[in-house]
Amino acid sequence: SNGKHFITNEEAEKWDKEHHDPKEARLPTLAEIEEEIEKIAERQEYEAQKEYTFKAHFWSIYEEKIGLILQEHIPQK
Repeated sequence: SNGKHFITNEEAEKWDKEHHDPKEARLPTLAEIEEEIEKIAERQEYEAQKEYTFKAHFWSIYEEKIGLILQEHIPQK
């Protein structure tokens, strides 16, 4: 290996024309790498959002319960 981690679009096109064995994987193009990174970032963003929503929901329920408990124990004027 010459230390390359990706190939040009032209090289990719040539490879795809000449190689039809799916077991023979070619190096990705820069665009394909960027697309993959984008997908991973979106997935992480989605997971973080999901976790945040879950925690916010949990805390709203928790605060409501605490509020009700406090109301019961605080003498009402």
